Amino acid sequence: MSDSPKHEEVYDKCMKLAALNAGFGATPWIHLADAVEQDSISPMEAYDAMALGYLPEHLKVRRSRYSHLL
Repeated sequence: MSDSPKHEEVYDKCMKLAALNAGFGATPWIHLADAVEQDSISPMEAYDAMALGYLPEHLKVRRSRYSHLL
């Protein structure tokens, strides 16, 4: 089993957005990356959220290890 993300481009972009929004502002982007890895958010939905510049409410309830922090 590999430690690298299944969707590396989505993961990398989410981590860059998290770094730009340090603190609580990083949490939605970390949640997004993890939810894509867990297949509860599709990569296309993730790209749409990144283009918007924020995580839409309907994606905040999707399963991830960080969803309880939102």
